[in-house]
Amino acid sequence: LTSVTIPDSVTSIGSSAFAHCDSLTSVTIGNSVTSIGDYAFEYCDSLTSVTIGNSVTSIGIVAFGYCRSLTSVTIPDSVTSIDDSAFYNCTSLTSVTIPDSVTSIGSDAFDNTAYYNNSSNWTNNVLYIGNHLIKAKDSISGAYSIKDGTLTIAGFAFEDCTSLTSVTIPDSVTSIGKYAFDNCYSLTSVTIPDSVTSISYGAFQYCYSLTSVTIPDSVTSIVYQAFYYCYSITSVYITDIAAWCGITFNGYYANPLCYAKNLYLNNELITDLVIPDSVTSIGNFAFYDCRSLTSVTIPDSVTSIGDGAFHYFSNGSYYKLDLTIKCYENAYAHTYAKNNGFKYELMCRHSFTNYISDNNATCTGDGTKTAYCDNGCGATDIITDEGTALGHTWSEWIVSIEPTYTTEGEQIRFCYVCDTVENEIIPAVTNPEAPVITVDNFTVTITDAENIKDMRYAPGEYTTTTEIRNAEGNVALDNGVVTANTVDGNFVYEMPDGGYYTFWVRMSDGREYLLAADMTKFTPTVDIYGVKITVDGLYDVKDCFIAKGEFDNYNEIKNNGYIVRLTSNKIAGKHNYTYTVSDPGMHTILVRYNDGSEYIFHEELTVDEPVFTTNGLQVTISNIPDVKVIRTAYGEYYTPGDTKRAEGARNFSNKAVIKDAESYMLQYREEGRVTIIVEYNNGYVKVFHYDVTKKVPTMEQDGNTVTFGELDGLVMVRYAMGEYATSSEIKKASGSKVIKPDAIVDGKISVTLEPGTYTFCVQFDDESYNYYKVVIE
Repeated sequence: LTSVTIPDSVTSIGSSAFAHCDSLTSVTIGNSVTSIGDYAFEYCDSLTSVTIGNSVTSIGIVAFGYCRSLTSVTIPDSVTSIDDSAFYNCTSLTSVTIPDSVTSIGSDAFDNTAYYNNSSNWTNNVLYIGNHLIKAKDSISGAYSIKDGTLTIAGFAFEDCTSLTSVTIPDSVTSIGKYAFDNCYSLTSVTIPDSVTSISYGAFQYCYSLTSVTIPDSVTSIVYQAFYYCYSITSVYITDIAAWCGITFNGYYANPLCYAKNLYLNNELITDLVIPDSVTSIGNFAFYDCRSLTSVTIPDSVTSIGDGAFHYFSNGSYYKLDLTIKCYENAYAHTYAKNNGFKYELMCRHSFTNYISDNNATCTGDGTKTAYCDNGCGATDIITDEGTALGHTWSEWIVSIEPTYTTEGEQIRFCYVCDTVENEIIPAVTNPEAPVITVDNFTVTITDAENIKDMRYAPGEYTTTTEIRNAEGNVALDNGVVTANTVDGNFVYEMPDGGYYTFWVRMSDGREYLLAADMTKFTPTVDIYGVKITVDGLYDVKDCFIAKGEFDNYNEIKNNGYIVRLTSNKIAGKHNYTYTVSDPGMHTILVRYNDGSEYIFHEELTVDEPVFTTNGLQVTISNIPDVKVIRTAYGEYYTPGDTKRAEGARNFSNKAVIKDAESYMLQYREEGRVTIIVEYNNGYVKVFHYDVTKKVPTMEQDGNTVTFGELDGLVMVRYAMGEYATSSEIKKASGSKVIKPDAIVDGKISVTLEPGTYTFCVQFDDESYNYYKVVIE
């Protein structure tokens, strides 16, 4: 047989398929073949040419070994691995092309080839083929850095490099071949990069001087004797316990901890190890000989633990590490500990239901809520209190750069709470038209305010800027005042009094205007907010009346009585007047001006009454969306002031506690008479009195049976043998029991007890706690 073509119907070439075909000179392997088996073309001495199809992914052990006439070989991009001695002793092989797809080359793959024996192919006593390190000469010494881009460190690469002290492996390397650093007994340090996924058997064996090793998270397999006889290793460094537990340690002496005593996580010595929930299995010898460990916490997720995971070897025998396994009852780890004679400690299966706000929200971040474990173990759980971020409290905008007709301006503002600064562009001035002034009672509005730089006004009618400056009572308004009073591009300003005024306005580009504002005649307005009445437009007023009821003229108001009368002296030049009446209902407001004009208003004042719901030590107040503050104190009071000043008074404002709440529950701890004052934003006040009494059950003892009755609103009955002062102490006591409301029969709960002294706590939904000491003879 002198030549062979493997057709596309063939998918693999088996072991020794063409071995010892001495006359075979050429081979063409079809594109359907995916693997070339071990020894497939061994000792084909006449083979000079081989074409490998582009579907082959692996080339087996000694596949082309001893093909002494083969001069060149091109490995296609489809190949990912070349096994041990694949081209061993191909003495005529001078040219080798290996693509980047190859990530693994076995030991001696190109040993004793013409390429290997050609000294010009060696760089700094190290032989590379493509991106693969094949061999380093024994004479290499000191520190050595493997070149960047190297994919594979082949087997035996640094074997017997006894003068090599340290090596730097680039992060392109994915595998370290078998015996790669065998007998490098001067090697003191090596850093394995995150790119490496496997460390082959014997890779670092007999590296006597190696004292510590760092295993990256990427490593998933460490093979037999990888660190055999590295007896100077005292520390192993890792960054991820979950990744470490998942490493497959194939065979005895595979784990680097075989000779180490300490395991370090992020440079911290581990004595109390916590396995994360992401781990499902712990590999063979995972923590072998790690004698610094005193406890290991193993979660429910772990369903297998490999051989020797928590053992060490001494004097020809295996022994358990002296540690305690912390686990959950009936979990796999619990069974493992019992079956293998380990000390163990059962953990609480936490349950968290009652979360309480920690009141630690910031402007942009939600606060947190904390809950204690329902099982009484004392553990806490903290979660995000969604939607509680406070939001920024912004200052007014401050102009930092004035806009012009050709350039934009800028303004800034800051948060009073967290000092966050925000800036905003002010558009360039684009409207050359004159500003327009309008009057609404005492409010003056002037358009194009963004372009106004300065302003001045004076009472009276003037035709020049000079006349305004010299007028008595003239007022200057600089750019800061203009900016502070600008709303939606308009300058909005409340005048101090009625009358006739002239305004002078200077724009940013220098234009000046005189604008007249006539405020000599007003029509009053009435605004109602709950029981709060505000009358606006009070200029040149004779008097103003507010009366309870519906009336059509001054005489009816006078004859039926009024609540308040405001004279011109009492108004004293004010623009408006606000009065809070005590009761809702129909009210009449009459305004009489000095010119004889009169205005009468009929307004129905309504309020939403709060709703009080009582439950033992609790009072829930509903219908409170417009409440300003809720005040409460022990005792009987009738005004907000008296209640506020009472000893132990509590206040709940709408700025914090009851903000946006539809209802609020008041919790009392002591019994007695209480006063609740509800103050609305509209001035309405509601007074409520309540006699606080806690819920108390009946208790009867008949021999060794204890019966509780009147259990409406029961949360639980908790008891334990011994004398305790609090429910928490009872919960933590050995043998503590809990009875839930579903155990109530005919309105009662009965408990039969063994002899001894017991403490009972009966808890109701109003947070009342009732304690009973029971002695059973």
